Amino acid sequence: MSLLTGARSLLASGASLPGDLLEDSRKRISVAAMSVAAIWLIILGMIELAGRWFSATLPNISAVWPEPGRYFTITGIVVASVVALVARRVGPKSHWLRDVAVLLMVGTCLMLAILEAWVPITQPGRLSWVCVIILLYPLIVADSPRRTLFVSLSAATTVPVALFLARARGVDMPEHGFSILTVVVPPYLCAAIAVVPARLILQLGKAVQEAREIGAYRLGKLLGEGGMGQVFRATHQL
Repeated sequence: MSLLTGARSLLASGASLPGDLLEDSRKRISVAAMSVAAIWLIILGMIELAGRWFSATLPNISAVWPEPGRYFTITGIVVASVVALVARRVGPKSHWLRDVAVLLMVGTCLMLAILEAWVPITQPGRLSWVCVIILLYPLIVADSPRRTLFVSLSAATTVPVALFLARARGVDMPEHGFSILTVVVPPYLCAAIAVVPARLILQLGKAVQEAREIGAYRLGKLLGEGGMGQVFRATHQL
C-alpha cells in the first residue's frame, strides 16, 4: 500500500508547474503524438512495400521486422492519433494530459523493446530506441525532475522486461552477462540524464513566472501594444 501511495505522489508531483509551461507542454505533446503516429505509419508502409516488392531479395525480413510489428504499428498509430486530438482540444491546465503522454511514452517504449528483443541479439552493445525516447521526454512534457526520473526509469525497465519475455519464448540470449548489461544499462543511464533538462526547464519556467508578477497581480496574455507601451491581461493572485 505504501508503494502505491509513493507512486501516486510521484505522479502528482508536477501539479504546481507554471501555467506557461503547461500550455507549451500541451502543444508539444500534440505535435509529438502526431509525429509518433506519422513515424509508425511510415514504418508500416515501408515494411509492407518491402515485403511485397523485395521479398525475393529479403527472404529473412522477419528478422528485421518481426510478426508483432504490424499489430504494434497499428496500435501506435491509433493511440498516438487519439492523444494528439485530445491534446489539441483540452485546456492548458489539464494536468491529466501529462499522464496520458506518460502512458503513450511507456507503451511505445515497451512495443519497441519487444520488437528489438524478438530475435536473438547479434550485436550486443547496440543502443535501443528506448534511449532516444527517454531523452526526448523532458523536452516535450513539462514535468518536475522527480516525476521525470520516475517516468524515465519506468520506460527504461521495458528493456529488461522485453528480454525476459524473449527468454520465456525461447529466444537465445548472449552467453556472457556483460553483453546483456550493454543492452540493459544504457536506458537507465539515459533516465538519469533526462533529469537534467527537466530541472533546467522547470527553473526557467519559474523564473519567467516570477518576472511576470507585479505586486498582487500576475501578467497573462498580451492584449495589444503601441507607442506608449504594452497592455497585458492581469490576474489577481488572491
